[in-house]
Amino acid sequence: MEDVSASGGVDELIGRAVELASLEDVLRTRGAAVVSGDAGVGKTRLISALTGRAREAGFRVLLGHCLPFGGGALPYLPISEAFGRLAREDPDAVAPLRAQLPEIERLLPQRRLIGAVADETDRIGSAELFQAVLSALLILAESRPAVLVVEDVHWADTSTLDLLGFLLARTLGDDVAVVVTYRSDDLHRRHPLRPVVNEWGRLPGVVRSSVPPLSDDSMRSLVQQRHVEPMTEHAIERVLRRAGGNAFFAEQLLVSFDDGESVPAELADLLLARVERLSGPARLVVRITAVAGRTVSHPSLRELTGLEDTELDQALREAVDAHVLARSSANSFGFRHALLAEAVYDDLLPGERVRLHRQFADALGRTTVVGTDADLARHARAALDLPLAFEAGVRAGQEAMYIGAPAEALSHYEVALELAARVAASDEQLVQVSLGAADAAAAAGHQFRAVHLLQDVLPSLPGDGDGDKLLRAEVLVAMSRHALPLDVAEDYFEISGEALRLVAADPSTALRGRALAVHARFAHSRGRIDDAIRHAGEARAIALELQLPDLAADAATTLAGLEQRTADPQRAVALLEASVAEAAASGDVSTSLRSLHSLGTLHYDLGELAPARSAFERVVQRGREAGQPWSSYPADALRMTVQIDYVTGHWDDALLTADSPTAPPLALALLRSAAMAVRAGRGEPDLEAVLEELRAWWSTDGMVVLLSGASGFEALGQDGRLDDALDLHDEMVAVIGELWQNPWFQARIRLHSLALGMLADAAGSASLSRRDALLHRGEALRADIDEVREKGLLPRMTHGPEGRAWLRRGTAEWRRLQWRCGRSLDPQELVEAWQNTVEAFTYGGSGQGHVFEHARSQARLAAARQATGDQSGAQLDADAARSTARSLGAVPLLSELRALSLHRPAAHPNTGPARLTSREQQVLMLVSAGRSNREIARTLFISDKTVSVHVSNILAKLGAAGRTEASAIARRDGLLT
Repeated sequence: MEDVSASGGVDELIGRAVELASLEDVLRTRGAAVVSGDAGVGKTRLISALTGRAREAGFRVLLGHCLPFGGGALPYLPISEAFGRLAREDPDAVAPLRAQLPEIERLLPQRRLIGAVADETDRIGSAELFQAVLSALLILAESRPAVLVVEDVHWADTSTLDLLGFLLARTLGDDVAVVVTYRSDDLHRRHPLRPVVNEWGRLPGVVRSSVPPLSDDSMRSLVQQRHVEPMTEHAIERVLRRAGGNAFFAEQLLVSFDDGESVPAELADLLLARVERLSGPARLVVRITAVAGRTVSHPSLRELTGLEDTELDQALREAVDAHVLARSSANSFGFRHALLAEAVYDDLLPGERVRLHRQFADALGRTTVVGTDADLARHARAALDLPLAFEAGVRAGQEAMYIGAPAEALSHYEVALELAARVAASDEQLVQVSLGAADAAAAAGHQFRAVHLLQDVLPSLPGDGDGDKLLRAEVLVAMSRHALPLDVAEDYFEISGEALRLVAADPSTALRGRALAVHARFAHSRGRIDDAIRHAGEARAIALELQLPDLAADAATTLAGLEQRTADPQRAVALLEASVAEAAASGDVSTSLRSLHSLGTLHYDLGELAPARSAFERVVQRGREAGQPWSSYPADALRMTVQIDYVTGHWDDALLTADSPTAPPLALALLRSAAMAVRAGRGEPDLEAVLEELRAWWSTDGMVVLLSGASGFEALGQDGRLDDALDLHDEMVAVIGELWQNPWFQARIRLHSLALGMLADAAGSASLSRRDALLHRGEALRADIDEVREKGLLPRMTHGPEGRAWLRRGTAEWRRLQWRCGRSLDPQELVEAWQNTVEAFTYGGSGQGHVFEHARSQARLAAARQATGDQSGAQLDADAARSTARSLGAVPLLSELRALSLHRPAAHPNTGPARLTSREQQVLMLVSAGRSNREIARTLFISDKTVSVHVSNILAKLGAAGRTEASAIARRDGLLT
């Protein structure tokens, strides 16, 4: 292994031996490091020292920087810079990458210039690009080890962060290291990098390193090195006090002392004072560099300053000698520190700023200065050339979608929409930009934003002439398509119908086909099955006539889904599998995602959970490959994998999948709601607070209401708060019925069955008058279940295995409530009702089924058998339920089983399901010592959340209701050795 600690190149590095040694270890192990520190604290100098050591040790260094362009950022800018720099410095190394990985060619700076995108429709997904970057690094590392360094990721665009996360999450091989830096003082509470950095920090092999302020001793060494003239102790103390351990601030203060000036009151004044001491040509170069965005090439400076070569070289030399600018590459210059660039830019006079941006825009338009459409849009906007800013912004949005960066595309499109009214954009331009913005929003996971963008453009469309009608239809079709997965107040059956009426049936057009396809889906949701079949069939006929494979696949998916409403669901599976293949062949991402999602949903409805999960995993993977991981279908597919893992008893996997802090807000709310089922099953104590946080989405998404509300409902029942639970039940039913525009939605059966079970639990200890009230409420719920069963199904639809199981559960809970209220009931009827329920939750004996509800039904069957005197049968059912509850960590179910007073085998550390892992034994010892979860986490160097999971598992394995009982069982059974 190469020695990366060789000396050289870092003589000026003071007080950073520990930090540099840590990063050298990262190079030695070919690991990854995330380096943070305040602005000016010395990150850049530390990285410069590291890259110097790396080059001496034989590493190939790829270096890129993020820039503070906000919504005008060019996606993957630092990666383009890194590969572009490599292409200039070592073209022989890049040549094989261009040959083997055409995606890397797209990232090279010359391929991202204005007009370089020949065919905007020739898009790639972010996953393809990510894999190409990873492959490129591995290819480069075949000849010599490589390190990728990306500085200032607090300014990074979303796509760059996703790419870095991809690289950090993978083992890059024996010869690749990754180092990224960011300003910690820029990370306010809502900064998008904050959750990302936390997620990176949990990845194996990633070292998080903080660059702290320098110590006073190091600062004194710095002062002595930088300031050759003697300074009084008082002057040194003033510098140290003002600098606060910040090396850059100290250096700026020392420069002021060089000229005998007093220390400026504000650092910005100090920074600008240095610039003002430069000559006129040097100040011009500095200001143009600030407008460029921290770095600028030598040819661009020659073009924009108008200086002769000799005069330009002299100005650059002056700015470099004054420590204002520094050479950033063989042919480019940039500010020595970003703070200085910001100060210079902010100090520009308004007219001066506009003039300089106009110079940039003009030069970019003439291509005498190289740049991208994102650059041109930014400069034109600042130069108040709004028409040019509009046109370039639209192209920048197209380029961002082309490169698989929908979040950045949305930013560009939204700026263009803001400019549209001010540049008198035509109706057609406005519609096309709105459609592009909506597609970008949906691809980025902001489905509601997609709908709202199209709603906003409708009032401005006149809708009189034939062309105007078609524009309106285009918007209505797109708006309806984006609204399909959402719970929205508008009646999109009518809206999609209006779009269909606006497009003539003759001649056949693609717009007519799309209008038919989307209207068919809304007809399906309304239960108008015949209309849905007719419209989808017409859409497919148009698609075949006009050779539109994406539309053909979309219509085929709708028709296949409609087959489920007939008596032949397996034919529906076959048709959907054919639709999946057809959609994949068409290359249409949206239809491919929808086809796969529909296939997963159908398998789930049929109780075929393994193939359902497989289909949903494919949706998630396809969404990632297409650069749309949070668009509606991949986001919902991820939520469905959480639900399936909950149903099949893989509860820890469900929690891991749901832990996606980088998800957009709605997707995150759905994932958290789905994960609440696991937490309720384990009896975690803080669910009411989680429910209150998720209530913000109750007016928006019915699935969030159902998932979070049902778990909150269970938690209230576990706490014995029956009245509060029933109030929440009633609220859920009302809210979901309104959101879904269907008061007889099928999930009511499950909610009512759970409520009946809660009533039965309460009846055991209730007074006679209270039992009458409970029974009265139960009768109403039971009657409502019958009404939902009668009215809730769409035509030709039948209940699947899960629906049938909850119907049987409702019957069994009703009989249990009657029994516990003292009503005359044959005990054998109670046993049979619960036997039917236990069988139903195996989903027809398929070996899959709902693991937890099956066990909970077994526990209640055990209670029914016990009531008939069948102690041996009760024991068998209780033991089976207890085994499942232990494996799941289902503490409330264990408490219910304990109340049966049936024999429970003693736990032992080395036998049966109660066997504890070594980590669980460590946690158990600390629990028995009275330590809180936080104290245990600090002792064992794990997170509070991980401790909570371990404690839940321990309680389940020991059959304990709480920490005190677990400690007692542990002492009794000798588990504290």
